[in-house]
Amino acid sequence: MIVLFDGAVQSWVNTLRNPNHWQPGCIAIDEQGRTWTAIAGNQGDGALMWLPNDPV
Repeated sequence: MIVLFDGAVQSWVNTLRNPNHWQPGCIAIDEQGRTWTAIAGNQGDGALMWLPNDPV
């Protein structure tokens, strides 16, 4: 899974966790093309949660 911010790759992770480690607005994409967006929070404290962009 890769994590992007403003279109630039920020990291490669094996599982999506710890939204507080990411700035709100980061987008994670897994190997199947599913996406999540880090939402709420702020730049200093990180995001509150990962919200799926695809239907569950």
